[in-house]
Amino acid sequence: MALSTRYASGTIVGLTSLEINKPYPITRAKRVNTDMGATVLITLQTEDDHYVKYFMPLSFADLLTDDNIHEINNAVKRYKFHFKKMEILYMLYISLQIESYCTL
Repeated sequence: MALSTRYASGTIVGLTSLEINKPYPITRAKRVNTDMGATVLITLQTEDDHYVKYFMPLSFADLLTDDNIHEINNAVKRYKFHFKKMEILYMLYISLQIESYCTL
């Protein structure tokens, strides 16, 4: 089911709400302090006019540097957030990738 039918635009979602193996363009990023510690809140474009927000896990928060955040927010470069899930020898691995796909 599409995220736009499950969540209003701008809703904060968890990792399990995102589709596996689907790259989402990051449209905004901001460093925030939560009760659990410092992390990055990213806005992901799920469809043409639909966006959701996602708190990066603390262990992955350093994937985006301050320079990357500046590039995203000022449309200097475009990045995608890619959630991958792999099962190897009955163990579950979660891989989060931030990849640059366009320089403007």
